[in-house]
Amino acid sequence: MMKPTRITIIFLCLAVWSSSLYADVAGKNQINAAYLYHIINFVQWPDTGSTDNTAPRRINICVVGDTGFASSLAPLTKRTVARHHIEVTVNPPLAIMHNCRVLYFANTTAEQTKHWLIAACRYAILTLG
Repeated sequence: MMKPTRITIIFLCLAVWSSSLYADVAGKNQINAAYLYHIINFVQWPDTGSTDNTAPRRINICVVGDTGFASSLAPLTKRTVARHHIEVTVNPPLAIMHNCRVLYFANTTAEQTKHWLIAACRYAILTLG
């Protein structure tokens, strides 16, 4: 029977460590997604201004930065908040920022955050990070 070499042992240790690290990040993202969902439940969302009561109302959560966090928000798209359907947009262009109701900063730099906040000042957007 062959004895495991040091490289094999190191490789196995790294594999276990990296999988637990990924689980920690994924778990943190899921917790943050749950917080985000509960926070937006406390907001009184205005109607879209449409006179058509059958038109779907939407809360568009725009995620700037880490796309891994956005994947944790995918289950929220099946839910509603105060009869508003939830949509998630990842790294939207500034030109469509007016469609965002929530702007979430996920692991952005100070410069990116400043850039987006300056642009968001023109609109009624809930900003979180």
